[in-house]
Amino acid sequence: MSFQNLELVGRYTHEIIDPDPDWDYRQWIVPVAWERTVDREAALREAGLFANQNSACRLRDEHTLNRVTEFFGVTNR
Repeated sequence: MSFQNLELVGRYTHEIIDPDPDWDYRQWIVPVAWERTVDREAALREAGLFANQNSACRLRDEHTLNRVTEFFGVTNR
């Protein structure tokens, strides 16, 4: 089933006041294939880890990459 056909609850559009003609206002859906998960109570929480409020971003911070790959027991690809 496509995202467009899902019966979503919420207002997913917003008015853009004074739009910048050079800006791309489209929103994108990012598929995620979860390799490992943990319960919220067991989450990795540590000062100094990189954090970002965006849905997706390229993780480049070496300290965070090392801690996350160690925590989940995966290799850094």
